[in-house]
Formats: sequence, structure tokens, C-alpha cells
Amino acid sequence: MADHVYINGNIFTQNPDMPHASAVACENGEIVAVGAYEDVQPFITPETEVVDFGGKYVFPGFIEDEESYMDEDDLLDKGFTSVAYSEDGEINSETSTRIRLLDAPCIHREELKFGYCDMARDAIRQLTVVAAKGLGLEKLGSIAVGKLADFTVYEENPMQKNLRYFTNMHAEQVIVGGVMVYDAEEALMDEMYTMMTGMLL
Repeated sequence: MADHVYINGNIFTQNPDMPHASAVACENGEIVAVGAYEDVQPFITPETEVVDFGGKYVFPGFIEDEESYMDEDDLLDKGFTSVAYSEDGEINSETSTRIRLLDAPCIHREELKFGYCDMARDAIRQLTVVAAKGLGLEKLGSIAVGKLADFTVYEENPMQKNLRYFTNMHAEQVIVGGVMVYDAEEALMDEMYTMMTGMLL
């Protein structure tokens, strides 16, 4: 059975056996079914939370595998679901509650991560499949049964965008372990509420 099911998405799995899907079912933080609605429907119970992606574009959760000085909010805004261990980074168990902290140490590169990327599709592969392989994390990097249920969601399709456009995009939603931990619309509303409250004081 599934505790969370996501339907009606444009899912780019980074899994060559099933490159595209429209629905995914999650249980206890792992993926239990991927495919069409018919494939996840048997996992839905009265207790399952069913979320409609509404046609949004879904990718495996982005992995920050290099030393990062972004805080948790900035990482989530850019679609990162997990970050590698770094002694000097901003992310640690005390400051981070929504992003996945990896035991794997960060990678120190001599070249830029996106040095050979022209299009967003190449960068997304670097942030998912390549990062997971580099860190030795078999449970991350693609959307398939048995993998961790981490997803990065966009309102518009980045796959045909150039690298410059992609690096300026903001994630619409971020899902870690099957649970939505970031929603851009809610974050904007919270920011506006805080601003309005401050003006009234």
C-alpha cells in the first residue's frame, strides 16, 4: 500500500527502462510503483494522500554533491532534495529539517559541474544520475521502484531550455521521502504574510 500517491505529472524518471511516467506511489519514503494511474491505483487506500501534479514536470530529486554555502531555503528553492556532507557547509542536522542530509562526503571537482552542459537536460542528469553515482548512492538519482521517493517539480518544462535559463529557474515543489516539504506558492504566501505583519507592528 502507499501513504502518498502523486498523479497527473509529466515525470522524467532518468530510468532508461521507463523514461516517462505520469504517476508514482510512495510508502515509508520509498517508491513502490511508477507508471500510469492504473499502475498506482492498486496502492491507494482510504488513508493514502493523493496529490494531483496538475501536469507539472517532475524529476528525481536534485543532489548537491559539492560543498554548498546555500542555506536550506535556498537549496529547496533551486530544487535540491539532498546535500552531501561538508565540514564547512551551511547545512547540518541542527539547521536543516526538510532536506535529506547524506552521509557521503561532498565531491571536490577541478572543473565546474556544468562545464560540459549546454542544455538543461544535461545539467539535470548531472544533478541526478551522475551525482548519485559519484557519491555511491544507489537509492537516489532516478525514479524507479525501490528508490528513495525524492522529487523536484517545475511549473514549466526545463528540458528544452539552455543552461543559463535553467540555472535561474525556481522549483515549484520539492518532495523528500514521499512528503512535500516545499511549495513555492505557500512559501510566497508565508513571505507576504511576514512582510505585512511586520508593516503593521
